[in-house]
Amino acid sequence: MSWLKAMNPNAPIHTEVEALRAARASAISIMIGVAVGVVGVASSFVRADDVAVQAVENADPATAAVLSLGMQVGFWIGIAMVVIQMGFAVVQWREPRKFIALLFIVLIVLGLIGVLASPLVASMTPNAAEMPMWEIVVSVVIMAIQITLHVAGLRGIAKLDALRMEAAR
Repeated sequence: MSWLKAMNPNAPIHTEVEALRAARASAISIMIGVAVGVVGVASSFVRADDVAVQAVENADPATAAVLSLGMQVGFWIGIAMVVIQMGFAVVQWREPRKFIALLFIVLIVLGLIGVLASPLVASMTPNAAEMPMWEIVVSVVIMAIQITLHVAGLRGIAKLDALRMEAAR
């Protein structure tokens, strides 16, 4: 129950233990992003995007090579991003920092804009694969949860800093 209270951005924080738990909500949010990234990478590994595979199959050999290379690079960049996020999560768990929480809030907001704009972009691009509505809804819900956890984390970090500063006096 104390962890749920810590993840609530409106819960009062009185002690250093409560502040640390709240601050670690930011690390939990990053780990949710890691889990989503792992699912995304695994899904792209198991089933290649049908549109991309068709594009490679229908292209001339030079274009097919470039498209294939692009798909491989995208896959490895996805793996690298998951590993980098994992590193940030470990750092945020051990010693929560405002900068990391703010950075991830900005990145999540940018991702949210991209997800919400995807139907518009797909409608303006011929032969574009459209993101299914269920995927948009799930993405928006996950990102809303992540932002909420980062806000709770920022409150916890601020209170933790204040308590430590007060104890140092």
